[in-house]
Amino acid sequence: MKLDFSIAKDGSKTVSANGFYLHSSYRPFSEAQRFVQSTDFQFSPQFLIFIGLALPYPILELRQKFPDSKIISFCFNKEFVTQSEDLLQRISGHDIFFVNDAVSAPNIADLLFGQIGEESAFLTQTLEWAPCGKAFSEETEKCWEGVRLFLKKSTTLLHTRAYFNRRWFLNTVKFFRNTANFVIPEKSSKPVLIAASGASLVNSIEHIRKNRNKLTLLAVSSAISPLLHYNIVPDLCISTDGGFWATKHLAPYARDSRLKNVPLVLSAESACQSSILKSAKIIPLCYGDGPESVFFEQLKIPFVKGKRNGTVSGTALEFAKLISNQKIYFCGLDLASSEGFAHTQPNQLEIQSSISDIKISSQENRIIPQTFFIESLDIYRNWFSNQGNSQQNTFARLVSNKDKLSSIGNVEDINWNSISFGTKEKPENPEKIKVQEIVTNKSEINQKILDLIHDFPDKHVLMETSAFAESILLKRKMENDEELTEKIQSLTKDLLGKAEKLCRISQ
Repeated sequence: MKLDFSIAKDGSKTVSANGFYLHSSYRPFSEAQRFVQSTDFQFSPQFLIFIGLALPYPILELRQKFPDSKIISFCFNKEFVTQSEDLLQRISGHDIFFVNDAVSAPNIADLLFGQIGEESAFLTQTLEWAPCGKAFSEETEKCWEGVRLFLKKSTTLLHTRAYFNRRWFLNTVKFFRNTANFVIPEKSSKPVLIAASGASLVNSIEHIRKNRNKLTLLAVSSAISPLLHYNIVPDLCISTDGGFWATKHLAPYARDSRLKNVPLVLSAESACQSSILKSAKIIPLCYGDGPESVFFEQLKIPFVKGKRNGTVSGTALEFAKLISNQKIYFCGLDLASSEGFAHTQPNQLEIQSSISDIKISSQENRIIPQTFFIESLDIYRNWFSNQGNSQQNTFARLVSNKDKLSSIGNVEDINWNSISFGTKEKPENPEKIKVQEIVTNKSEINQKILDLIHDFPDKHVLMETSAFAESILLKRKMENDEELTEKIQSLTKDLLGKAEKLCRISQ
């Protein structure tokens, strides 16, 4: 598209695209002032998304009207920035991202999520510079679709947090109250193989056996039972789910002696049986936010830094990068609907569900929905694809000749038969993952937990934990809402009461 920069009647710069003016040919500043003056929000936005940055007159006015808002602009031609460097230097708290054919709507959604996060999504407003929208219609439509995907993902996560936040807090109290053996892993000299539980995992079993001693095997929680079924004992297991049903996948830790010395990577907010917390070697994972970070800091317990992800496989990938400098591999990472079971069998949830199968409510009727498109899997596929595009800490998916898997974007697929993992080790003496034990004073920790419950140091985090939805609504109010504040205080008191009761019961 041909851009023509010229001087407007008031002496300032203006621009046209293929003869269509993107700013007034008379008074661009006045035009921008009228545009910004017409914006009327019901709350003070924390973030402003501006679609269609040409010359930065509207951004200058937005900065004046919303001095505390972070502005994210999408620009469709780098020449706009080149021609406006003097004005752009006057604008603080303003990031510019360029959108071209190589940038997709999911890329934009991921970028926005990384910049804003789900919590601030409800404190964000989006504006479009209409002349750019007409001149660059495809790019503008792509940006709006990216915003829609970002808000949809954020809404899903906000619903999850609103539902689970209180449970995660109680899980955290339970985690610190019961865990007896904290350990920190040392670096592994081997590549890491992450075993996910997709239906294709069964096709990798023989290959895992063949290369078992050449790899550090990290099993996500739902892959533990299938691996043990085929007599493959992982080096590490990981669980990050805070829901009750997640505990079912960890059941083998309570009854299978082969897992006695296998460390379990667990975030403090994860759901886990008390008996397992007391007996297993626990590698504590901390995301660096929420109540768990306060507990780790106050109790002075070392941890491995983790990254939140919608799927445990994503968190496992980030963890694997910390414990090995070698390449990381996945197997069983299908991220797609299947014709039968979505997971390799045996699966603890399937075992539980099958108890209720009867003729009029059969197993077939129960698993048929798994064969249809599941939107969350599409989100996860996009995330992994973007990670695969990185030049650092690269990873690949291992597949067999029996697999009929769809590609995951930029993620490299490698056939098991075409790869060698180096020198063969003696099978009777494989190198296991090494860990450092953390010595703790249990009675002192338990007392500190009670002290934290009685006087939690971060009131803001505690309020969001107790009443997440209400806290978000309160932030959107221009004035303090007494009714909302009272409800938050009531819910906070109730949660702390449950936490203290939990401590007393587990004594």
